Amino acid sequence: MSDVTFQHAEYVKNLPYWQKLDDVCEGEDAVKAKGEKYLPMPNAHDKSPANKSAYEAYLTRAVFYEVTGTTLNSLVGAAFATDPSFKFPPELAHLERNANGAGLSTYQLAQNGIRHLLKHYRCALYVDYPDVPPARNLAEFKAQKAYPMIHLLNALDVVNWDSVMIDNQKKLCLVVIREF
Repeated sequence: MSDVTFQHAEYVKNLPYWQKLDDVCEGEDAVKAKGEKYLPMPNAHDKSPANKSAYEAYLTRAVFYEVTGTTLNSLVGAAFATDPSFKFPPELAHLERNANGAGLSTYQLAQNGIRHLLKHYRCALYVDYPDVPPARNLAEFKAQKAYPMIHLLNALDVVNWDSVMIDNQKKLCLVVIREF
């Protein structure tokens, strides 16, 4: 399976639902921006400028209750009602305040992960380590300032995956990540 454009059957099946959930969780502006996808034009056969103008007025007056996004925020808040405790070895202490290399703390990364799981029931985490030459000692290692980073991927970004059975355990053997 060397075709990186191939999309997993589960991905294809769930993509429209995930996109819809993203839109409704984002709120009224995102839903209205999709226009006829969520609010069909009443006289779709009428292509006149007057009908298009009437539809724009109809769309402007439409109300979308942002219950889904509010519920999502409440569930994330409930999951973190008690602050989680992270215990890192001294070599990885930087992850607590900068887990992804862009200033996102482990706590914030965990919140974003829960948010993705609640919306799409899946997400991906991968750990990346910079490509640096091997250090000869601890001082040289610290001087490189090369730290691992944890990246969170939305379900929409993981387009294909596969696994194999090794020693009676299912192991991931392929992951294809969407590039932008």
